[in-house]
Amino acid sequence: MTTACRTPLEFQATSAQGRWYIPVPWDLADNLQEKLSRRGLRSTLCLNPKDRQARLELWPDVSPDEALTALTGTVPIPAL
Repeated sequence: MTTACRTPLEFQATSAQGRWYIPVPWDLADNLQEKLSRRGLRSTLCLNPKDRQARLELWPDVSPDEALTALTGTVPIPAL
């Protein structure tokens, strides 16, 4: 019997041209967007099928820290 082991996902919010986005795994993108939505954190799912890359672009009223906390279940540590 084998046991599957999952490593915790790490997310990082990035800002570009005044917008915040969070790169997410391609195969989990829909579920992660729904996870944010259930917490009232709106985002737009951006997909690049050629490279199988996905990201969640946060709406202007959504705090990146709140989104990261919702995705990871932990409080992000601010960069020094």
